[in-house]
Amino acid sequence: MKIKVGTTKIDDVIQALDKQTQDGITFTYTGVKRGINAEFDCDSDDFAQAKAAAKKIIKSHEEFAALFISINK
Repeated sequence: MKIKVGTTKIDDVIQALDKQTQDGITFTYTGVKRGINAEFDCDSDDFAQAKAAAKKIIKSHEEFAALFISINK
């Protein structure tokens, strides 16, 4: 499944999320970035689980703790 992550610090989030695994779900940056949105492949068919795992990875970085992010299919 592909998910799109949107935030004003998208370049930093790409580095934080690319090739990371959380709760058995691995995220891989697809190389597709449009403005403040980037696309990731993830090895999950459950969007809710993928979204929760991505948020855990992103929020685990102190510099992103108060960052607004949106995650969509």
